[in-house]
Amino acid sequence: MSKNLKHYQAISCLVTHALLALYFQIQNRQGYTPIKRRNDILVKFIKTQQKKAMYASLKKEMKTMLAIGRNPKGNLEARLHDINQLNLECKMKLTHADELYILFNHLFEAIGFSSQLADSKTLIEENILYMSQLDIEEGFDDQNNQIKPLPMTVKTQRLEALIDHVNAHDGYSIEVVKVKDDAISLLLHRKIGKRGKARTDKP
Repeated sequence: MSKNLKHYQAISCLVTHALLALYFQIQNRQGYTPIKRRNDILVKFIKTQQKKAMYASLKKEMKTMLAIGRNPKGNLEARLHDINQLNLECKMKLTHADELYILFNHLFEAIGFSSQLADSKTLIEENILYMSQLDIEEGFDDQNNQIKPLPMTVKTQRLEALIDHVNAHDGYSIEVVKVKDDAISLLLHRKIGKRGKARTDKP
């Protein structure tokens, strides 16, 4: 599942950024921008993204996109909108557990915080989010939907950056519960109003 989610994240990000790059370039132009010119802009953008590590799993998809954009009868913008629609439909099928994985993946790639399971014997290292297997099992129902805030522990000098990135990520907020001997206890809340609301009572 993690491999599929990582691929979903990558293609969703690429399509969104490509369309934004297109619309930023044509927004101030006089009159309609023809499809050929739109294709050229998108092809140029996608070519600049090909060597990025985050898109390593999209080599086949990017090759297809470039072929469409270079084809005189191709319409890459329309194709990207089709992909975006499929991504939106896919997103609606994600469970809360899937979305939690996406959050953790974002925190690792954006600010270098990894995550792992821990027990009472685990030695706490810096910039790792620790969760217990029991808390995870109690925090999700049988459909993998989050039903209560998730306790986490972290040791870090970059707590503010962690909080900012979690709170900015769609769907989650984080609460500092206690700081003791450099070990910081946190609660990860699922925001009210998200699909399949989580209860916000503390465990």
